[in-house]
Amino acid sequence: ENIRIEDAVKEAWEKRPELQQLALNLKNAGIDVKATRNELLPSVNLFAEYIATGLGGVQTSTATTPTGTFLAGAPVVDVNGNPVPGFFESTALSNSSQLIFPGGIGDTLSRMIRGKYPTFEVGINFSLPIRNRAAQADNAQALLNQRLQETQYRQQQNAIFVSVRNALIALQEDRASLAAATEARSLAVQTFEAEQEKYRLGASTSYDVVLRSRDVTTAQGTELRVSINLLEDELKLNQAIGRTLEVNNITLADALRGKISGPS
Repeated sequence: ENIRIEDAVKEAWEKRPELQQLALNLKNAGIDVKATRNELLPSVNLFAEYIATGLGGVQTSTATTPTGTFLAGAPVVDVNGNPVPGFFESTALSNSSQLIFPGGIGDTLSRMIRGKYPTFEVGINFSLPIRNRAAQADNAQALLNQRLQETQYRQQQNAIFVSVRNALIALQEDRASLAAATEARSLAVQTFEAEQEKYRLGASTSYDVVLRSRDVTTAQGTELRVSINLLEDELKLNQAIGRTLEVNNITLADALRGKISGPS
């Protein structure tokens, strides 16, 4: 496959799992920055509460009525016409009353469900942070962590770019080496056949024929070694781009099930 380096790098950035992991870490760092920045802002909380209560048994209520009497013989005002304290004695009259709620737990739950004795509560809280050093420190730490994650993300991108570029260069070199090795092997075979023909005509020796046969074997070995190098560098390119599982028809779903759906 002859792929452009721009397309290969773009595909690698989309498929390499370590880069995706760093992207998630960078996203989480951004969320931490927003969360810590919100702690530096004023906050308003509005809350409401509704409570349903079921009553049962006997309820006793006491009502107090203020009363009082004037003290006999006590002066009401002094010589200057001002009221004299203590001439009136205050008392209180208490009256108790009982309200009976008949029934047991069933009637109590029924009263609670129907909301016969509800309680409502509404409130608002306003918080204004002033020189919150702890929140400022948390926000600064979150910003530093975000910059660190950005740096690691860019470093990983650069490392992927270098690995993809080196793999593509190695493939190009292997293609050229394989073409040269194939031509060398073809030339060695032709030379060996020509030497055999000369030997049949008596113009060569068996030693020369053996030497040409050795050259053919060496050229075939070189071609085989270069072919293996080409396959190895192809595997390295797939690894650099993140295609290893894709080219071998391996999916994570098959790995979880423990069964291969297609041939590898």
